[in-house]
Amino acid sequence: GTPGDDEWKQQFASIDNARGIELLSVNFGELLDRRALLSWLENQWGPAALQTMSTYIRRTGARPVVVRATETGAVVRWETMGSNFEMEVVGQLQIELGDANLRLVRADA
Repeated sequence: GTPGDDEWKQQFASIDNARGIELLSVNFGELLDRRALLSWLENQWGPAALQTMSTYIRRTGARPVVVRATETGAVVRWETMGSNFEMEVVGQLQIELGDANLRLVRADA
C-alpha cells in the first residue's frame, strides 16, 4: 500500500542536510558486544575496506582515508587535496550503532 504519514515523516527526516543524509538504516536483534564490534570496524573492516578501493578512486577527487571508532559507532573520513596541496576534509560517513540498529549517515564538512 501507500506510505502513511509516519513513514513519510521518517523518509523526509532521513534527508535532512543539517544532520546528514541517512543512506541506510537496519534493525536487528540485540547487540551483544558493542566494544568488540567497534574494535572490528576500526581495526579490521576499515583497513580492509580502504585497501580494496579501486585505483581510480584513490587517485582522483575525494577519497576515504581513515576509519575511527566514535562514541556512537565509527566514522569514515573523506579528504581531498586542496589547491595548496594540503589535505582537506570534505565529509564523512558515520556508522551509528544503537542497541538494536545500525545507521549509515553521510555528512558533508
